[in-house]
Amino acid sequence: MYNEGDTSSIKFKQTDALDPLFCERNTSLESKFDFVHSANVVHLFQTEGQLAFIQSMAFLAKPGGLMWGRQVGLANGPDGAKYKHKEGKGTRFTAHEFKELILDATGWREEDIVYRSELVAYSELRMAKPDKNWVLQWSVRVPFDKTPGARRITELVE
Repeated sequence: MYNEGDTSSIKFKQTDALDPLFCERNTSLESKFDFVHSANVVHLFQTEGQLAFIQSMAFLAKPGGLMWGRQVGLANGPDGAKYKHKEGKGTRFTAHEFKELILDATGWREEDIVYRSELVAYSELRMAKPDKNWVLQWSVRVPFDKTPGARRITELVE
């Protein structure tokens, strides 16, 4: 607990999840975490940065681990599109589009992950703003074989 001694098992490491060489520079962190969380960050980047960020999260997560987070999201339908790429803001997604982003970033197959998501009215969490109507809360169970496009053993046997 706080201030109970001189030693701590907690270690911090500063790194850049958007760095194209993130995996190469952080090999000691590969598949080390049961849980990898992102809160109110992903929507700040354009799509290219979001892909890199998700790749970094997947790199850190253990096979069978959980990646989860929240960010400004979009509801399905015509009202969502006008908030998609507001100038100076990152890309925002519907729940389905965000799942596709995860699959694109990782190379995983939809049938190999468990993806859950929920849209929550922004006003339920914070003071409402004109360009923020929804918060997308999501989670992904990382496949046990994290290799992009991995095939299941049952497919190989058939």
